[in-house]
Amino acid sequence: MELRLATPMDKDQVKNMWVYALNEGDPFLSWYFDTCWRPEDALVATFQQPYAAYVDEAGHAFPWIGGSLQLLPYTLGVRGGEVKASCVTGVAVLPEVRGQGVAKAMLRRALAMGRERGELISLLYPFDYGFYRRMGYEVAYSSLRLTCACADLAPLSAPYGRVYRAGPSHHETLSALHRTW
Repeated sequence: MELRLATPMDKDQVKNMWVYALNEGDPFLSWYFDTCWRPEDALVATFQQPYAAYVDEAGHAFPWIGGSLQLLPYTLGVRGGEVKASCVTGVAVLPEVRGQGVAKAMLRRALAMGRERGELISLLYPFDYGFYRRMGYEVAYSSLRLTCACADLAPLSAPYGRVYRAGPSHHETLSALHRTW
């Protein structure tokens, strides 16, 4: 296994890995890879076996990638100041190489990259707390998801505007709100 930063040519292979390993799909997947994914912030784990190379639709061969993760640069407000951080996302390992320490190696390298970049904090939203706890991560906060009908929010409409369910046509507006947040 070799760990390295991704290249622009790795984008399709990593995107396909997310579809399979993380069960992600469109429209989120296309939006993420068009606006957030950057090769200089992505780690990939390449392998010689069980495949010698990955061949794209045009017939170009690339090193076979069995694992990847993304480090999203982030700035946290802490006690009135700003602290550089990164958010680990998209940790994916394909079944052919699971159980070989791929995720652990990528996380160790990601933490080292963060230190090199002057990032004091590493954030992630885990699928399994136990796995990441062994790597030194701890729960920093919890979130609560509330599901309600739009009609239940009607009292807010008068002072703040109209309340309605967002859909695909609102993607750009929601994306702008997310970037601002």
